[in-house]
This record gives sequence, structure tokens and C-alpha cells, in this order.
Amino acid sequence: MRRLPLYFLLALLVLMVAPAYAIPAEFTAWLYTPDTGTMTLVDLSGEVDSFELPLAPPYDVRPFTNVVVSPNGNTIAYVLGQSGSFNQQLMVYSYSSRAIIAQYPVTNVAYTSIDFGGRFAFSPDSNLVAFGYSKDPAGWEMVVIDLTSFSIAGSISSLDPALSGVEANFGITPMPTYFISSNSLAFALIRGGTEASEPAASFVWDLVTNGVTPNVGYGSASDVFRPTGEAVMTLTDTRFGSTPDAFMFGQQNTLQVYDSTAAARWPVYANAAWSMYMARFVFNGRQVAFVAYDGTAERAYILNRDGSLAGSLPVGVVPYDIAGVPDGFIYAKQDGGIPGLYSINLRAGDTNGSLVWSGVPNTYPRIAWVGALGSADFMFVDPPYAAWAELAERVADSEGSSGSSETAGILRIGATATVFTTEGDSLRVRSGPGTSFVVLREIDPGTVVTLVDGPTSAGGFVWWNIRLADGTTGWVVEFADGEQTLIPVSGGGAATPVVSAATATPGADPSVPSQLRVGDNAFITTNSLRLRSVPGFAGAVLREMTRNTFVRIIGGPTRADNFDWWQLRLLDGTQGWAAEVVGTERVITFTTSPAPTSTPLVLVLIPTPTPLIFVILTPAVPVQTSPADGAVFNIFPRTTTLMWNAASGASSYEVRRQWCDGSGNNCNNYTDVTTAATSYTFDFIGAQVGRWRVRSVSAGGVKSDWSPWRTFRHQQ
Repeated sequence: MRRLPLYFLLALLVLMVAPAYAIPAEFTAWLYTPDTGTMTLVDLSGEVDSFELPLAPPYDVRPFTNVVVSPNGNTIAYVLGQSGSFNQQLMVYSYSSRAIIAQYPVTNVAYTSIDFGGRFAFSPDSNLVAFGYSKDPAGWEMVVIDLTSFSIAGSISSLDPALSGVEANFGITPMPTYFISSNSLAFALIRGGTEASEPAASFVWDLVTNGVTPNVGYGSASDVFRPTGEAVMTLTDTRFGSTPDAFMFGQQNTLQVYDSTAAARWPVYANAAWSMYMARFVFNGRQVAFVAYDGTAERAYILNRDGSLAGSLPVGVVPYDIAGVPDGFIYAKQDGGIPGLYSINLRAGDTNGSLVWSGVPNTYPRIAWVGALGSADFMFVDPPYAAWAELAERVADSEGSSGSSETAGILRIGATATVFTTEGDSLRVRSGPGTSFVVLREIDPGTVVTLVDGPTSAGGFVWWNIRLADGTTGWVVEFADGEQTLIPVSGGGAATPVVSAATATPGADPSVPSQLRVGDNAFITTNSLRLRSVPGFAGAVLREMTRNTFVRIIGGPTRADNFDWWQLRLLDGTQGWAAEVVGTERVITFTTSPAPTSTPLVLVLIPTPTPLIFVILTPAVPVQTSPADGAVFNIFPRTTTLMWNAASGASSYEVRRQWCDGSGNNCNNYTDVTTAATSYTFDFIGAQVGRWRVRSVSAGGVKSDWSPWRTFRHQQ
């Protein structure tokens, strides 16, 4: 594909680069398009391969957000949903064998780790994959699956004694953030269903001893430089100036690094006027790319290790995804509704980037992986490196806190906590763990209590048994309405409430066109979306809509607070307003599916044994036998019979036919046909070139890859 020049604008300082030389081995990248479930393999020459991730009935809903790719680029992990339920299934696909190699079903799941990203969920040797999920109504689990023996290599849950007192209410989801080694995994507890930008907690898990230790770096990391284990992240830090009123969803005013050898994190860059996000190591870890929002517009910058800005992309060139490569970085952005992947070679002193691939209009392919296919070695240590800037005192792992909300500890039996509520509300103390128990009294914000028992999950809440100063005991909830109601206190220090912060999302990107109109059916395609009483943030929150919620568009659009709002009606008749696009993410997606007719199920958490991993085989690709490739027919009528050998594992076959112009280009599709036979006869259109291919379909609906195209020509 022809490359289009893109000028790379130098900012305050000239980029510090080595002498220019030819570009070395080309990178390879996997892109995932959530709209279609398509994986696309791209390198500097353009598109190399493309295919749709297989379904596995009854799991028929492809991931709307993310997939995870192994370090060697060969193995892809993703989650399928089951329509009309909260049942989901982890799928592990091998690109080299073109087959699903493992499945792991889970039931009554609120969120999974892949919903939130988990780019480092595979071990360095690609043999292990970690998968976390939150349960409904409460609790969470994470497993590590050995893909060489198809067995569970480790598991951890909110019920483990080592994690007693750690948050486990509805939506808390363990997300693997970095495999330090095959025996050591960093993970964070993500607050699903909230706008929180900081994890509830983060740890390093020893898979041999099953012990956990606090970690302040990997849990919040935007990226990890594998050769050194360094992590980079954007955080709110109250030690530096900020302008929070300028940002609707909060402000991340610092860029920080974590050094595992120092077991500490510290800020290397701060800007009171910006909110920063999407930090990525680029140019073999010599620099960091990130996007900044100043309250009006976004712009991408490059930062040196010494804390100085090295450059920026031009005004208006805003990536929605970035990934580092040894010689610079690649990024994805929209141009007139068409997504593109661009490459910039910093090592060669490149000031003209290149468009290397263009995608389907009005989609947002994400960079799922970049590397050298078949090898885990890609980015490498490339000295000399400048020392990191250090703008403030380090935060050590031993302190066990993260980001801006420095919680004084965690909730444990025997510890003290302070009651926190908003708008002067009181907290109800009940005779037992559940809303059906009698209210003994109500306590005011600021009341100090002692934890004497718990936690216990009931009715969708996590409950603690507390004792007041006058000796009264009773049960209270740990979280309510997205706010933490019990704030741990240690050493007599003041407790700081963990209030749901938010990521820096500057409204709806105007380059993302609307796909909706009044009368359409649609699904919610984000983890949580608020339904409001009127368009805009002034509207009361009527409901938190979860992923796959079915809605009917009954009014709108109305522009308010930099978003386009549509009036929705839910299946139970509830009506309200929600935004279609947040940032560059389409969170309400059009569907041709009719409204579900069955009564929604009330799901009850029932303990079940750990599901088994099992291997399923993709059927073999059929071998075409007739007509021969390039065959010429001089017959009329143009009756054509396509034939192929029976393929193992196939119960039926899909046949795709096309007619083309005289040169064999500009081909058009017939309607695909499905047959249980190993041949198909039809009358071809016109004296022209045709081509065909076939693929197998198993009894369970798993499809093989397509066979190669075969061409033929009719002369009359």
C-alpha cells in the first residue's frame, strides 16, 4: 500500500537521536476491530492477514472491547458472551494451528479482566495466560492456565486468607498487569462499573507460595518495558499543581515511572494545565509517548527520560492508540472516518511518518500486539539511557498505596475505620448482614468504628460487623452508591475516602459519526453507562446500564456537555438519556437484532465446581479438486460444478463464489451457500472470470480457514 507522508512536528527541544541509518527488521502488529471481531496482521508493507475470531455456540457474542495476544504473537485470548445471560467463556486461539486450543467457561460473571485490557496477561514464554473475573453479586477469582498441559497452574480469590479485608464488592475484578516471571504475576483490582481511574489495590502474586505483597507500580501501569521491567503510568498527584475544575472527568497531572529494582514509583513529569493518559514506552524505552488534554484539545507528545519534552505530533493529529517499536512508535488514528496505522522512525531522525495501513470506515481497530511474530524478543536494552527525572519523593512498594488517593490501609478484623458518606447521609447499622435485617441505628459521617467480623457478601453488598464506642455492634455495608463507606485508618492518621475518580475523557470525539436514529434497536457496548433523567450531567442517574443491555432509541439526539445524547427505552419500560460516544469509543451500538422476548432471568449466585478446561478442534480446511485452478470452459449454459474432498471434523461447508472483470479483478460476491455435500452446482453469470473457495463448519459451529481461491473462465 502506498505510504502517505505525515510531518512529525518538533516541539520545544530537538529529538535526541542516533545517526540515521536504514530501518532494520520490520515490525509486525496485530490489530483488533471490536465492531466486526476481526484480527488483522499488519507490517510495514501493509495488511498481511485477516480473520474473524471464532464463536463457540452457545457463546455467540464477540468481545466489544479487547483481546490479549501472547509475547510471541501466536496465541490470542478473548472472551465470548452468551446472549441473555451473564455466562462467559475464555477462548484461547492458536494462530499457527488456526484453531481454538482451550476454553474456560465461567458463570454469573459481572466483568472479566479482558474487559479492562490486561495486555500483559501472558507469561514471557507465552505458555501461561492469566484470567480474572468478578462474580455476581460479589467476590472475584483469577486463574493461571498452563497452555502446554491444559491445566490450572494457579488460582487466587477474594476468599483467600492472604486477602482478608481486601475489597470484594460487586464489580471488583482482578486484572493481570504484568507477568514478572513464570512464577510471579502482578495484578490490580479494578472497580468495574465505576469511573475510577485508580485500582482498589494492586499486588504481586507468588504462584509457588500463593502469597501476595503490595505493589505500587504495575497496578496503575499504562505500559511496561519488558527488557527492564520498568513501568510508566499517568496519575493524579496532590504534591503538584492542578486545575481540576477544567476537567469534567478528573485530572491526571503527572507522568510517573516504576522501577522494580528500586521497588518504588516516582513522578518524572508534571503539568498543572494538562490531564495526561495513554503513556507508552517508545524507541526501545529511551522515550515515552503520551496524550495530553488541556481542557479544550488533545495532543500527543514525546518525553525524554530526563523529564524534558522532545517533540509532539501536529495539532489535530490525535492517536486513539499507541505502541512502541525499537526504532520509534506506531499509532492508530482516524482521518475522515477512516482508521489508519502510522509509523514513525525516531532512530533514523524521521520527521515524516508513514501511513502503512487503512481500515474499514467508521471502525476503531486497536493495537493488540506489536513485535516479531514467533519470537518474544522485540524491544531490547539499547544504551545509553539518560537517568530518569525525579520530581518528588518516591512511593515504595512497602507503603502499599497508589496514586492520589493514599488510603491508610485495608479493612481487616481488629482494625478501625471511619464512616464516610456524601451529602450528609447517615450509615445504617443492621442486626445482620443484609437489607432484610432490622436497622438498629444510623451513624453519622466521621464516626470511628472497630471491625469485629467480616467481610460477608449478601444482597449484592459486602458487609462488616462493627463495634461503636458505646459497645453497640451491628452490620454495615463497605460500599454504597459507588462510594466507599468504611475508610481504613492506621497509626492514628486521618482516613481519606476512596471516591470514584474518572479517566480524562474530553467528551465525544467529533470524528466518530453517529450510527443511530429514532426507532433503532441498540446494545450498550461498554462496561457501565449511566442512564440519566435529562440530556447532560445535570440529569439524575436513573440506572447503571451494563454491557449488552438492550435499548430502543425513542428520541434525540440532543447536544449537551460536549456529548450527543439519545433518549432510550429499556426492556422493563424505563426511559432516560445516555451518550452514544465517549471519547473515541462508541458505547451505544446499533443492532439489527429484535428485542429479546423472554423474561429477563434473575440470576442467583450458586457455588459451582471449578470448570474444566477442554480442547476443541477446528475442522480441517477442505481440499479443492475440480475445476482445476485456471480452468477454461467453452460451454453454454454455463453450468459449473465445484468439488472438494471431505474434511475431517466437518459437518457442512460454506462456499463463496465471485464473478470478476476480464483481468480477474473487481470481483463481486454471490450469496454464500451452505451444503452438507462435497460439491455444489450452479449457473455462472456471463462470459467472464470467476473464482471460488470453501471452508468447513463443525457440528458446533466452529469454522476452518478458507481454502485458497481457484479461478476459472467461461468464454461464451
